Amino acid sequence: MNSQHQHYGIVFLCDLYGTVLRLLHDDFQLGTIEGKRFSELSILSNRDVNKFENFLGEILNNKASINWDMQLFKENQVFNMNFTGFIMGENVLVVGTSSSDDVNLKYIEELLQLHNEQINNYRAVFKSNDTFPTNDLQETINNGIYDEISKLNNTLINLQRELTKKNIALSKIDNLRKQFVSNVSHELKNPITAINLTVEGLLKHRDKLSPVDLEDLLTIIEVNANVLTEIVNDLLLLSRAESGKIPLELTSLNLNSIIDAIVHQMSPRIKEKEIQLEINLKNTMNLLADSQRVGQILRILIDNAVKYSSPKKKILINQIIENIEEFGFTPKKGILIEIKDFGIGIKNGEYSNLFQPFYRSQNAQDYKGTGLGLSIAKELTHLHNGNIYVKSEYGKGSSFYLFLPYQPHNSKNP
Repeated sequence: MNSQHQHYGIVFLCDLYGTVLRLLHDDFQLGTIEGKRFSELSILSNRDVNKFENFLGEILNNKASINWDMQLFKENQVFNMNFTGFIMGENVLVVGTSSSDDVNLKYIEELLQLHNEQINNYRAVFKSNDTFPTNDLQETINNGIYDEISKLNNTLINLQRELTKKNIALSKIDNLRKQFVSNVSHELKNPITAINLTVEGLLKHRDKLSPVDLEDLLTIIEVNANVLTEIVNDLLLLSRAESGKIPLELTSLNLNSIIDAIVHQMSPRIKEKEIQLEINLKNTMNLLADSQRVGQILRILIDNAVKYSSPKKKILINQIIENIEEFGFTPKKGILIEIKDFGIGIKNGEYSNLFQPFYRSQNAQDYKGTGLGLSIAKELTHLHNGNIYVKSEYGKGSSFYLFLPYQPHNSKNP
């Protein structure tokens, strides 16, 4: 089946059930489709029949819906389409284009501009036309039509606002993508450069190196190779988590045991910094979750607390029971764990960026790490239908709150 790259579009007016009332623009030469439900036409792929019905349902619920990807078939060709629709009076206007998001939005905006011009023309006619009869019946008809046009105008204004939001969102996504690529390149560049320079020196001076010097150079290569491996593994894990491609092996587990194991594993670092660790948990905290993934989440949060704590400070690991409602749920729904440190803290303006891949706050630049930990923790938590919350006071420390539901019914499994 050949893919078609030329721009194609279709615009039609349908009733609230998806029955085509009027075909306004048709690059597919569909012929007469008025009176037929669009989802029942052979042009729509079987995969997207239900999707179109859901698209229509969202329009009815929200007055408008933007950017639904669907495939159309015509004469052994497949067209990847973007659909947008909105309520127009008692009907629905549907716009589909085979272009990118940006072109699709411009196409819709042109259509909206045309409709706005028509509305303004109608208004001018109804306000200034002296040829209409002045009897009460005609005045009632005119007022009714004018009201319908006003409703249409309000709908178009709302859709234009949604389009503006969509444009802003697309711009933000593009900026984040560029920033992500830049950060990945930067993070990979440092260890690769270190390895290359070390290997170059090793090859150039191998006959003059003592066993101690040789061991030092090999250690540098090993350390940086491990850093590269860690970054790549974290990137792969983050990518799989974001796309929901990590199957959760749900078992009944005890958080106390997991936290004890993590603390034991980190005990050399904790002792080195002379950190006083206080754990205040109930004897049993059982829930249904993936033991490996929950362990990864807690390891990241506890590791950050140790990393950013000053020597001889406290770290508290508490189970929160009181005032849990401020987080939007009750103790019956799940478990809330607080990991509290008294370290460098976080500035208010940095909260929104904390969970972005590779983001490092200004006062954390001197600490080692890939900058991927919190991103991974957030995505793994979301797989369990949980959440992570942050409270911090700059210069005094931070609290990260991990909520995990007892029953993650809607976990994202492939």
